[in-house]
Amino acid sequence: MRQQKMTTYWHYTDAGALASILQTNALWATAAQYLNDREEVTHGLNLLKSIWREDRDSVLRSGRMHREEAEDRYSISIGPLTDEVGYVDNMLGALEANLKDLPLFILCASTAGDSLSQWRAYGAGQGYAVAMESAAGAVPLGVLVPEAQYEPAASSIYPAWQSVTYNDSEKRMKMHSTLVRALTWGRDAHLEEGSELRSLLTYQDIATLKHSGFEDEREVRFMAAHPSLDQVFSVRAGRYGLTPYVRIGAWPSEMLEERFIMEPSPSFLATTPDVGAPLPITEVRVGPSPHMETAERGLRRALDRFGYGHVRTSLSAIPYR
Repeated sequence: MRQQKMTTYWHYTDAGALASILQTNALWATAAQYLNDREEVTHGLNLLKSIWREDRDSVLRSGRMHREEAEDRYSISIGPLTDEVGYVDNMLGALEANLKDLPLFILCASTAGDSLSQWRAYGAGQGYAVAMESAAGAVPLGVLVPEAQYEPAASSIYPAWQSVTYNDSEKRMKMHSTLVRALTWGRDAHLEEGSELRSLLTYQDIATLKHSGFEDEREVRFMAAHPSLDQVFSVRAGRYGLTPYVRIGAWPSEMLEERFIMEPSPSFLATTPDVGAPLPITEVRVGPSPHMETAERGLRRALDRFGYGHVRTSLSAIPYR
């Protein structure tokens, strides 16, 4: 059996959110348009549009589009691509027009377990970093989606952790691959079928890109995208007013099948539970503050009380100032 590599991801949060996590077995994935970085929803799209402006005419002339510095196996060459180019034009226009309303929800974490920038951003008052194993199954809770709503073209749309890319050349290569895939979709005789899901899949690509100035965050993102999520989100108070979010939980062991972890399928969202099993938390780290030892004692009591007695606790090594 193929083994999936286990990586620890750290979700930074404050005391109020941690209390909710432990008592409800759920994390919150926020609507992409309401994340802290004001360019979260525009940085990747602007890069994608810029690359398309550079390459569009040559694609029409040569009937070819490929990734930068890529071999022929990454390219497509199928003769005139007039219809396919029109498809990409329309798709990018629709993406930009619907940017504020796309049902994409993101849970942010980091591969860094004691990051000053993350404590400053998410640990107001008393911060905590929640460590989880990346390979554990997770899913938006309370979602019921008929399998018929899925199609093979949308099979990559499932909840998953993805690394954020900061390097400019790597971002360009990713966006070239996204455009190659969009051109391939343009060959389809049934372009209207699954168009919203295709747009969400493209937006998932876009949402993994951030400005290089944020590189020290070492961010990873758990992303869930599907039209049905617009029917199940809740709201919380945030810096931009009422902020939509969906609950992310772990599959109960009796429902968890290997294929959900190893090979997620289009039916992955079809039977999500309303209440998740205990989350795959392995450690909670107390962030810098003048009262770290007191905070750790309260944390230990909470972990023992709410079924996380096996979870380790630790203190940040960063001095409080």
